[in-house]
Amino acid sequence: MALTIDVGNEKSTSDGRTFIILASGLALVNQALAALACYYVPAEPSRIAQVAACYALAAFLISSLGLVGILGNRPGYLTVFSHFLWIDAILSFFARLLVLDLLFSAFDGHAFCTDLMQSLWTPEPSLSRSQDPLAKADMWCGVCLSAVQIASIMLVLCMSAAQAAVALAIRQYRCRLSRPVCIEHRIDAVSEKA
Repeated sequence: MALTIDVGNEKSTSDGRTFIILASGLALVNQALAALACYYVPAEPSRIAQVAACYALAAFLISSLGLVGILGNRPGYLTVFSHFLWIDAILSFFARLLVLDLLFSAFDGHAFCTDLMQSLWTPEPSLSRSQDPLAKADMWCGVCLSAVQIASIMLVLCMSAAQAAVALAIRQYRCRLSRPVCIEHRIDAVSEKA
């Protein structure tokens, strides 16, 4: 669902500008919080948190270019920002899938559910209960865990699609900003030839 900006409609241009300002502001806040969160990750030998923090800071700077581009009507800055959002949507998609894979492997369906059910199930010594309730609960836990995994993957997919749609909307707005300049330049060139 991309935002289209009509060339002749002043209201849609104003709405488009507000949308781009909100998108740039949200990107700034998101990247700042990501960089801040990376500094609270415990130290590790591979330094993945430091690399992620550097990426988030670079993304913060590029997102600020987008904000400056919209506030100062600078199409070049908006081009950089929209291209960054496209690239980030792709990179973030794969990075988020890797994080989900790590989480899924940590909560391996059968082992996680079996351990959870056994910790919750304490049969009374005087009664001899069958293990059927435990088996049914273990099965439902596995089904619920699988549903959460599928929902998480769909959420990652939707987040990346939304980011790509925002990049497209920014690119369309940039084209709207640069089009009058191109038309004026063509009119001046034609009038000079005549």
